Amino acid sequence: MVNPGDPRSPYRQVADVLRAEIESGVLRAGDPIPSNATIMDRFRVASSTAQRAVRTLRSEGLVESVPGRGVFVRRKRPWRVVSSRYLSVPPEGERDRWTTEGAKDGRRAEQRITFVGEVEPPEEVADSLGLSDAGTVVVRRRVMFLDDEPVELVESYYPTELVRGSRIMEVDKIPRGARAVLVALGYPPRLAREVVYTRMPTPEESRALRLSTGTPVFRVVRTVLSDDDRPVEVDVMVLGGDRNRLEYEIPVG
Repeated sequence: MVNPGDPRSPYRQVADVLRAEIESGVLRAGDPIPSNATIMDRFRVASSTAQRAVRTLRSEGLVESVPGRGVFVRRKRPWRVVSSRYLSVPPEGERDRWTTEGAKDGRRAEQRITFVGEVEPPEEVADSLGLSDAGTVVVRRRVMFLDDEPVELVESYYPTELVRGSRIMEVDKIPRGARAVLVALGYPPRLAREVVYTRMPTPEESRALRLSTGTPVFRVVRTVLSDDDRPVEVDVMVLGGDRNRLEYEIPVG
């Protein structure tokens, strides 16, 4: 039963108990959570209170609804480590970094290209690339998958004047990745700067990444610099916060 003297509202008390049972393993991943009627009977609460408690757990990403079946404890997805190993250019004969690094982790990695074309850059991208108002960019938009699970949305921008006529403008996968093309064009990547923050996803991002309600995303804006600190690429990445872990090595001193 809920405690009338508890400063927490009844629905919050119910949610806290169920959350504790999930975190302790009493309710395990894939288990159905108690039905609305069971919660009402167990805690002596109204139907609206039981429903609000479940909505609270759903908003926290702890449970998910399965149409036609009910509400279940969410299964934790395997972590993918996002690190600098994805930045280097593969040697001759290897495939792109996404595919090879996924294979090293024992996972099937693929990417699906959704758009390639010349566009006016967003202000954030134009500033990062140091473009004037008249400058355009080539953008490559992809959805990145691991074991058929979407884990990342990527938009990669390149100054049109640098990549015009190259494979970066083709609506097709690039065997060793776009950075291998930049090297061939005379713009080898030398340094990458990243800005990382978290936020809640847009409805489109949530659908594309198949996120449960309440799951935040990382947004990473990476600027790749070549010789003389010339910016040659900007990647805008949106990653599901429930399946990606960012790791960095930072020189000290």
